[in-house]
Amino acid sequence: MTPLLGASAVCFGLLFIAGRYRHTPGSAYFTLLMLAMGAWTAMYGLELAAVGIAGKRFWAQAQYLAIPYVPVFWLAFLLTYTGKAGWLSGRRLAAGLAIPMATSLLAITSARHGLVLDSVRLETEGGIDILVRTFGMWFWVHTIYCYALLAAGCLLIGLSLNRTPQWYRGQRWILLISCLVPWLGNAFYLTGADITHTQVDPTPFLFTLSVVLLGWAVFYGRLFDVIPIGHDAVVKSLPDSVIILDRRDRVVEINPAACRLIGESATDIVGRSARIVLGPIRHLVDRERAAEEIREDIELDLDEGRGVFHLRIAPIRRHGRRVARLFILQDITASRHAQDDRLDSEKLKAALEMAGAVCHKLNQPIQGISGYAELLMLKVAPDDPLYKKIAGIKNQTEKMGEITNKLMGITRYRTARYTAGETIVDIDQSSPSRTE
Repeated sequence: MTPLLGASAVCFGLLFIAGRYRHTPGSAYFTLLMLAMGAWTAMYGLELAAVGIAGKRFWAQAQYLAIPYVPVFWLAFLLTYTGKAGWLSGRRLAAGLAIPMATSLLAITSARHGLVLDSVRLETEGGIDILVRTFGMWFWVHTIYCYALLAAGCLLIGLSLNRTPQWYRGQRWILLISCLVPWLGNAFYLTGADITHTQVDPTPFLFTLSVVLLGWAVFYGRLFDVIPIGHDAVVKSLPDSVIILDRRDRVVEINPAACRLIGESATDIVGRSARIVLGPIRHLVDRERAAEEIREDIELDLDEGRGVFHLRIAPIRRHGRRVARLFILQDITASRHAQDDRLDSEKLKAALEMAGAVCHKLNQPIQGISGYAELLMLKVAPDDPLYKKIAGIKNQTEKMGEITNKLMGITRYRTARYTAGETIVDIDQSSPSRTE
């Protein structure tokens, strides 16, 4: 009796815990599952405590108001929790509940037809009267249906383990074991395997262990504090590098993009200290922890060269307390180079526009100087020493005109070495009007 009451108490206690996570996928079906399991174990305890065959039969029949729904809610919980809630349409759920509802109705009226409980009798074991059941035809229909649902749930967990991040796999194993333990006991009971040498159904007692495991998953394993398996495909497909560190700065999850960035496989990284395995980005682990969130652009030295990344570090909180940190690195190297090229182009355009305006202003005085020099050359004899100097002035003004024309015609950007490692614009190479 005591283990049964304890299991019922834990089940009903988990109802309130699940209520706090009512927005988490699967929590509603988990609540219904705990309600059905708690009711089953409690009523079986009342059956053992009842005196006389009539009282025991009453509670034996009453248990079927809960028993048929356990596998249904179990599978519904797993489908929702593993990201396959789309399979649970209202019509499918209603169809899934058809046999359990029929079983409940037939069980409470089985005294008339014996389709669920064909007959019952009392046997005494250790001074306690035990109700020994003989089952009817519909009971076996119900049993096959329940085991089919349980098998589907176990298969769903088994398939999900291969694609579940290591951080979450322990929870999946707990769910699998908590399901298998009581139903294996039930299978031995129904097949008449004489293992425990008793007529007592071990299934409700084994639910005690099952509920303890589920309680551990909720409180210690944080069953409702983590992201369902369905997130995995999304995280893995992200082009950005995603890393999650726990409070001890251990890597608890990393996606393929981050593995490629680091140059290691996930199996070599997950569970180990981030300061050891994160390679070129391990210095980010010790970034300021007091900030709510960090967003900035950083440069990293990678094997293939220097890369530019947009870094985001965000805390993951539970009940106001930080339990992990999320690192997202978005590769913006190409966009940064494109931005730099665009800035260079804009700077060049502005410089050329300025040069064009200056050249336009200079052309008039240059032409004026050249014109005055020609007038002076007409008035001075060619053999006069002054003539040669005036011709030199005219020649230099013509060169200045050529330079301004080239500046106004620049359409591309070419540089030449100057002094002390500096570069300047090569006007001759940059202007299409140069002489080939």
